[in-house]
Amino acid sequence: MPNDHFKDEERAERKLAKQAERLEATSALFLRTSMATVEGRAYFLRWLERCHIFQNPYTGDALSTSYACGEMSIGQQILGDIMAYCPDQYILMMREREDGRRSTSNDRRSGSQSNGDGRDYDGTSDPGDDPDGGDTPEAS
Repeated sequence: MPNDHFKDEERAERKLAKQAERLEATSALFLRTSMATVEGRAYFLRWLERCHIFQNPYTGDALSTSYACGEMSIGQQILGDIMAYCPDQYILMMREREDGRRSTSNDRRSGSQSNGDGRDYDGTSDPGDDPDGGDTPEAS
């Protein structure tokens, strides 16, 4: 009967709508949870930068520009989700980005260098020296 077919379609549409709502809620929760951490914000910032979200995609070559526009489109979708679900975390992410740039710029000006473990040294002593006087891998 035609009426039964209509009811089946309505049920299928309601089921799809509920699935879409669950997916949206799960995505929002994931993004809010990720953006609540320094590491999560750094991760999404890297993706936004990889997608050239802060740059003009024009390269002078039609194919390269098209490719860059595709990357930018993905970045814009990610940015849209961030702005929809956790705009305050976006602002914090941008502040952290600027603080990191200032820190890197200051390190270059002061001549300090990184020893690879997150600590800086000024180049006057061996970065592998243990300040506590304990055993170092070199001494073994």
